[in-house]
Amino acid sequence: MDIVFNMPGICACGQPSAEPKSYMRPKVARMCGECRTAYWRAKDRKRRGKPPIRDLMWQPDCSCGAKLVRTSSRPKRLCDDCKVKTQEQRLGYGICLACNGPRPTTPGRRFCESCSAQLAKARNRRKNVKRRAARMRGAAIELERYTTQEIAERDNWTCHLCKRKVTKRQLPHAHPRSATIDHLVPVSAGGDDVRANVALAHWSCNAARSDTGAAQLRLMG
Repeated sequence: MDIVFNMPGICACGQPSAEPKSYMRPKVARMCGECRTAYWRAKDRKRRGKPPIRDLMWQPDCSCGAKLVRTSSRPKRLCDDCKVKTQEQRLGYGICLACNGPRPTTPGRRFCESCSAQLAKARNRRKNVKRRAARMRGAAIELERYTTQEIAERDNWTCHLCKRKVTKRQLPHAHPRSATIDHLVPVSAGGDDVRANVALAHWSCNAARSDTGAAQLRLMG
């Protein structure tokens, strides 16, 4: 960027020079604020191998292709429509990983309501398949009616794997800290679905243990 200085204290554009710094060269110290910003920007773009920008009011387009008009010292990043979409996503809507539709941005939620219901049905079907497979191997599984609330109150809202408290709030099923029922002897290994064979656990602890581990030792106590 070639700038010719004629008078001390006056920039080449005619504006008074900005406050100089001790580390600046005389060429830069005589520039005004706008010319100094443009000089450093052009030098930085040259260092990164990009073409220099001669226009001080340079403004890139929005990611959607809309033209933006710069009105301040900082360039704009989004158009009005993209700002509204971004605010909606921050206030409570995201993208479902299954159908790419809107979903609540609650921590731990990755799917919308309909996809969550379908996945829950699929999980129940897989669980029933394991039970049927265990029955076919000759293991007679006993069933007993119970709820997660009853097991949680019995275990004093404590995870039997990590020994930490489980929150009483209603969290999504896939939330790492949500309350789940863990079978001490897995159903796939012939364990009964009764109160004596279940315990409270975090979702993350239950998923990490899967159908392995030494939780069966609790039955001997």
